[in-house]
Amino acid sequence: MHLMFGLILLLLVAPVHAELVDNGAYTTDTVSGLDWLDLSETSGIAWSEALVEKSGWRHATLTEVTGLFEQAFVEFDTSKSKSEAGRGDYPAQLDDVRAFIRLFGLTYSGKEKISFGFYKAHEGVLTIMGAREDPADVRRPVYHVIIGMMFRPYDAYSETEPLAHIGVFMVRQSVK
Repeated sequence: MHLMFGLILLLLVAPVHAELVDNGAYTTDTVSGLDWLDLSETSGIAWSEALVEKSGWRHATLTEVTGLFEQAFVEFDTSKSKSEAGRGDYPAQLDDVRAFIRLFGLTYSGKEKISFGFYKAHEGVLTIMGAREDPADVRRPVYHVIIGMMFRPYDAYSETEPLAHIGVFMVRQSVK
């Protein structure tokens, strides 16, 4: 009886951790209650066409994408725009990068494994977030977490032109 009471009490006071649940072509965020369409499902589709081609989904907001990254890369300082290192900014960064790529799909797979997506940042600027693993050196692979990166700040991305290796962050209220 005391053991049962103790287990119930433990369950009531134990912290609830967020979970990203893989459902095949989309991932459920149990904290936000959002389903995230895999980036691989929108890779090569223009920002403006994603809503037409992916009925039932909408573009994710800056707040939603930032929240996703804060959850997927718990120890990463999201005030940075990029983390790029062989060792990473924190011990589990490589594991987090690989988990992100596994959950949200590949938008490019060659020597590197990339999972990048577009979203609109401040003032409606089309911007990229994602993760990349580059095993250039087998003994010390390079892996990246990209937060709010504009690779071409001098030449903004077009909402109507697709890029083959970048998807679009799309969400809907969770169906589960």
